[in-house]
Amino acid sequence: MALAEPDEAARTRALAEAFAASLRLNGAPDVGIVLGSGLEAVADALLDHRSVPATSLDGFPPPGVHGHAASVHAGRMGDAGVLITAGRVHLYEGHSVDIVTRPVRALAALGTRAIILTNTAGGTRGSLQPGTILAVREVFHWMGAALGRRTGTGAAEGLEGAGRRPRLPGALEMEAEMAHAAHVRARELAVNLVPGVLAAGLGPCYETAGEVAMLRRLGADALTMSTVPEFLAARRAGIPVMVFTVITNHATGILSGAHLTHAEVVERGARATEALVGIIGAAAARVASRPAPSSVHPRPHRPTPDS
Repeated sequence: MALAEPDEAARTRALAEAFAASLRLNGAPDVGIVLGSGLEAVADALLDHRSVPATSLDGFPPPGVHGHAASVHAGRMGDAGVLITAGRVHLYEGHSVDIVTRPVRALAALGTRAIILTNTAGGTRGSLQPGTILAVREVFHWMGAALGRRTGTGAAEGLEGAGRRPRLPGALEMEAEMAHAAHVRARELAVNLVPGVLAAGLGPCYETAGEVAMLRRLGADALTMSTVPEFLAARRAGIPVMVFTVITNHATGILSGAHLTHAEVVERGARATEALVGIIGAAAARVASRPAPSSVHPRPHRPTPDS
């Protein structure tokens, strides 16, 4: 069974067409980027920058959480053509998994060669200081039955079951090369970029100290309420995908007496923007430097403004 119902597949194609028309794309981007809370300023670093309000695009789900500005951007990071979506919706808002993952699936429908997901999250270990950036090497979720209830196909046959597309030739190698380029750039910038595991829960409440302790024992380095469904959707589409998580705080129970607000998460995420631009730019440049695959998905071209 396919991930999306027929009507959803049509909405995804319509959103991909809206991306291309409204942002004057001449072919597909090298990299699609999804920005998390407080990270919208990454888009300001684009060259040949064009942007439109996401609300002007048919099928783009409007975010309802503070810190998730709804806009879509296209341009270049160095030689890499990129398309950025800023504005994420969540399962805890009552959306289906089809709606939550629609922007990523639209990026795949465009023929995007790789996807980079970003978010802000709490760290489960005292050694992960706020400002650290996690290069996610593995994900897991405990959204469980809630994920299944919010998709017409069910979790097992939706994001994680049958109907996957073959991975692009060299996808695993591409992910490894993107990660290597990001780590090299981080060392040059003296940025603390570390590998780790990202875990996702349904939310919207932050985890209790007991839940944080459990998830840490299961191997989680950072906790989020998003991103993992998008990661699974990109993998299902066969596209190389990377996740960069900005650690904005210690999760509940790591430091006694520490309290956290969503506004603090957004503000601390914004502080990490400059470092994140350099790291994402290096990963995107690695994608652009490789020949485009000639099979499985259509050969993409870098987006440029119409003359």
